[in-house]
Amino acid sequence: MTVTAVNPDGSYTVAQADPDNQSVVVDGTTYAIQTETLNLNNNGQDISYNYVDAGSNSVICIYSPNGPGPNFPVTVGMPWTLDYSLGCGTQAAVAYLQTGTVVDVESVSVPAGTFNAIKLQSTISWTDAQGTMRTQTITNWRDVLTSVSVKQSVSIAYAGTLPTNGYPVSRQIVLQSIS
Repeated sequence: MTVTAVNPDGSYTVAQADPDNQSVVVDGTTYAIQTETLNLNNNGQDISYNYVDAGSNSVICIYSPNGPGPNFPVTVGMPWTLDYSLGCGTQAAVAYLQTGTVVDVESVSVPAGTFNAIKLQSTISWTDAQGTMRTQTITNWRDVLTSVSVKQSVSIAYAGTLPTNGYPVSRQIVLQSIS
């Protein structure tokens, strides 16, 4: 992820892409990290993102009221719960539930540098239109000064109707640069 713009109100835009432009084939399915442009509020919560789909169409996804994460200011030990929805293009919005806790403040080093970061742990649950139930367990480190997510580790559990073309069970996102 690369921060590409910071607005006067503290909100910012992030471009997310695979820095090596690589993909991997698993059991005949090609997986690649699509390039997204994220728009975040001054709490570091996603408010929208856009990407170009396989048909070269621009798709805009909008969170209501905002995407995951606590409202700031936060304190170590503070829990939060957030109900939100995400709608992409013409698809029906999906409802999400996040519960989390502010765990600690610690130093985190990523390619973009070393940051004093708030460590957040949470669980997000939702069911998509195909009946696939997902539960993500997330550890997220956000820069104390800017609320920018500098590192995120995610594991994903599935139930119900499982996807037929494979599905990720974990991912890690690290901040590559700040421009």
